Amino acid sequence: MKTFIVEDSVLVTAYLVEMLKGIRCVEIVGHATNPGDAIARIRDSSPEVIILDLRLSGGSGIEVLERVKSAERPPVVIVLSNYAYAEYRERCRELGAEYFFDKAFEFDRVAEVLQGLCGEKGFPGDQTGR
Repeated sequence: MKTFIVEDSVLVTAYLVEMLKGIRCVEIVGHATNPGDAIARIRDSSPEVIILDLRLSGGSGIEVLERVKSAERPPVVIVLSNYAYAEYRERCRELGAEYFFDKAFEFDRVAEVLQGLCGEKGFPGDQTGR
C-alpha cells in the first residue's frame, strides 16, 4: 500500500518511518515538508494513503487535503496533528479526511489504521504475522 508522509518535523518523520517499517504491506513512496512539494510529489507518486500534518513549512496541510481529495481517485488521508482542536477536526472531516489523530496522545493509532487498511485491501499485515 503506497503511503506518502507530509510532515515538516525530521524527528516525527523518522519516527513514522521506523514505526511503519513493521507493516509489510506499507511502502513509503515519498515525503514532503511543505504544501507545494507535497501536492506535486503526491500527484507523481499516486499514493493510496497520505499521513498529513496540518502545520507545515510555508503553509497548511488543509491546502494539501483540499487538493488531494479533489483527485479522481483520492487517497485515504490520516491527519496527524498537534492541533487537535474540534474546529480542525471538523474542517478536515468536511474536506474528506478519513482519520484525525492527536500527535500527543494518538500517534500509534496511525499504525493500527494502516494495518486495518492492509487487511481491507487484501494485503498481508505486519512482519510479525499478527
